[in-house]
Amino acid sequence: MKLIKMRINRTRQAGATHYEYPTPHYDPYKVKYGPIYEGGLKEVVESDVLSRNADDEFIIVGVADGDAAQFLVADGYVRNGFTYTAEEIDRAKTLEHGNKWTGPQTEKITDQDKVLKILVKVAKKEVLTKEDEDAIDPDNKDVSGIVKTKSFEEGLDEAIAAN
Repeated sequence: MKLIKMRINRTRQAGATHYEYPTPHYDPYKVKYGPIYEGGLKEVVESDVLSRNADDEFIIVGVADGDAAQFLVADGYVRNGFTYTAEEIDRAKTLEHGNKWTGPQTEKITDQDKVLKILVKVAKKEVLTKEDEDAIDPDNKDVSGIVKTKSFEEGLDEAIAAN
C-alpha cells in the first residue's frame, strides 16, 4: 500500500464544509485507507487550516501500489483556479501528520448495560468481581465494557498489513 498526502479544495456551501477532490485522478473506490483529514480536530482547524487563509486542506489516503500512479498524477492538476497536490509519503511522515490530525486515544463504552450494572454495585458499595474490574479496565481489550480506541499507529499498521 502506498500512502499519499494530497491537497484538496475546501469550500463552504450552505453553511457546511464541502471538499472537492482532483477527479478523475482521485477515485474514492480505490482508497484502501482513509482519507484522514487535516481538519479532523477543532484545534488543528483553527491553528493550521484556517490560519493559512486559504481554501485548502490536506488529506492522507492509502491506495494499492498499482493505483498510486493514478493518484499521484493529481500533483499540479488545476481546476477552477485551484492547484491540487499529491505526494507519496512514508510511514513516519504519515504518523507525524496522523497523530496530530486525529488526536490521542480515547475511552469508549462498548457494553453500556455491563458498565451501568458495575456502577450500581459501586454505588451500593458492593465488592467488584474480577470480571467487573476487567470490564472497566480500558487497557483490557478482551472484555467488553470500557475500552481504549485504537491509536492512529495501530489503525495504520492494521491497514498496511491488510493491504
